[in-house]
Amino acid sequence: MPPADIDIAESSSTCGQGRQVGERLGDQRKGAVRDKDQGGLWRLMAVQNQRERAEAEKRRSELGVEVVVALGERDAARGRHERSAGAALVALTRDEGLTITEACEWAGDLGAPRPSDSSG
Repeated sequence: MPPADIDIAESSSTCGQGRQVGERLGDQRKGAVRDKDQGGLWRLMAVQNQRERAEAEKRRSELGVEVVVALGERDAARGRHERSAGAALVALTRDEGLTITEACEWAGDLGAPRPSDSSG
């Protein structure tokens, strides 16, 4: 036996008690049961937010430590290099007998102070 043809245009667009399909029920859940459900939801959301905040704080703290350590290492390395350069300049001037200007020229023309032009 062939299936019966269904004419959608003739079917009713109402769903129980005359409400339209998809229409929100006017009598939402009320009272203690609804409040209890919302309270549980709020607690769940609060715990989730608390967890997310704690994880974000941990990540930020670790990144902050990383920044401080990297800058400390940079400063220490810079200090070592400056001491090394200073020792080499002392050796050029004291041990090799060069002037500061000559030592700077030997070090790649570091821009040693030039004598001012006194003509004038």
